[in-house]
Amino acid sequence: MPSRSNPIDVHVGNRLRLLRLQKGLTQEDLGTLVGVSYQQIQKYETGSNRISASRLYLISCQLGVGPEYFFEDLDPAAALRAAQHLANEGEDRHLRA
Repeated sequence: MPSRSNPIDVHVGNRLRLLRLQKGLTQEDLGTLVGVSYQQIQKYETGSNRISASRLYLISCQLGVGPEYFFEDLDPAAALRAAQHLANEGEDRHLRA
């Protein structure tokens, strides 16, 4: 069963892309600044890969914003639905084990 990106990860990725473009950086530029490949930045921006807390903090520092920037305008209802979905996925994995 294919997994879909978490709406929170997609939101954070969209905010990352917006800020990167506002700063005039390519994915390769940002990747170099934070020590990952441009492909990894691309995956962060699409929400297909999650950004760890430490990497998000580093990205925030390099781009001159606080980590909270990436969560601005996040729909609380969507965040709650995403959290419930994650909890359900965890339960499903335990049942299959």
